[in-house]
Order: sequence, then C-alpha cells, then structure tokens
Amino acid sequence: MDDLTIILNSLFEKNNNFNSLEKFNVLEIGTGEGANSTKILYQFFLSKNKPFEIISYEGMSELYNRANNLWENFNNVSIINEYFTKKEDIPNLLIPNLPSYIIDYQETSERLKNKYLKVMNENNNYFTTLNMQPDIIFIDSSRFMHLPIINLCYEICKNNPNTIIIMEEDYYVDNNYGELEIIQNNFQLANVVKYGKGSWQWPFVTFNIVEKK
Repeated sequence: MDDLTIILNSLFEKNNNFNSLEKFNVLEIGTGEGANSTKILYQFFLSKNKPFEIISYEGMSELYNRANNLWENFNNVSIINEYFTKKEDIPNLLIPNLPSYIIDYQETSERLKNKYLKVMNENNNYFTTLNMQPDIIFIDSSRFMHLPIINLCYEICKNNPNTIIIMEEDYYVDNNYGELEIIQNNFQLANVVKYGKGSWQWPFVTFNIVEKK
C-alpha cells in the first residue's frame, strides 16, 4: 500500500468528523500528470461509497494538458490550470525564506530567487477562485512554494478549522527537513503528525492551520 493511502486510512480511523460527512471535498495542489496522487485520492474516496469531489490545481500547462486529458470525462474531478498561490506571495513569502544553500539542488538562494522571479514574470495563471470548502487538502507542489500555498489555504479554510492538510515535505537543509519549520514560523498549527519516508520519495506531514502569527 502506498504512503498516501496509509495516511488517509489513518486520518479516517482517528477523525470521526470525516465519517459523518455526507460528501467529501478534496483539494489537490500539484496535479502533475494526474496519474499518481490524483488517482490515489480518487480510488480512496471512491471506496468510501459516498459522494466526493476532487479539484486539482496544476500551473504548468504541459502537465495540466496531460492531466486534463486523463480526467476530463470524470464528472467529480476538475483539473485547473492555475498556480495555487497569489502572485505577490512569491516575492513576499517565497523569496525571503529561501535557504542560503540547498544541498541536493547544489544551488544558491540567489540563483533560485532569479529562477522563481523569472517564472513569476512569465506566467499570469495564478489562483483566481475555488468553488469548494475543502475537507482535505493534499499538497505536492514545487519546492519552496509551500508557504505561499499555506497562506492561501489559510484564507480559504478560515471557516473550516477542521480542514486537514497532507503535505509532502520535500526539501532539507543540513539533513533537516525545512518546509514544516518555515510554515510553523508563520502559522500556528495543530495536530502535527510527521510520517517517515516509505514508498514516496519524501516524507509527509499532516496538520490543521489554527491562525497566522
């Protein structure tokens, strides 16, 4: 069984709120080609024998086209060609939190800063709207984008503090995973659970967002 399914099973075993829902609203951030996590989420919620909807955001047009071709005939899955972040949060939140040197990238923060600013200036397909109040949010996005993404998740989920975030923690500094630490410096979180690496390339963490610091 893959890591994501194991985590979903664990969440449902521990959280009675999920079992009482009449419909599951699932937000995925980082569709990729739509053949991995999107498929896992779909199969998991299909097994619950309740209505569910998955809305998945993918900013890269080439990946979006592949994913949309795969899922366009599924009425309860929507693939959106947008980066799930506000454009202004890239210079305001992402850039200031880049580590000085990224070991496995062998890159300096200055080179990464220029890379992300270039992407920001060349694209305009940033988040516009979400017609859903998600119960679960799964984040498997580009490295260093997690804080801007969490900032937007917080705004969307203010009225639903029970929303659970499942996040891939996909970079480290000095052998310590750094994504969660950066988020905790900016947000108060609750029910934080760290999962070790298994079948996935990187470990996962789950939590609820309480408030902005």
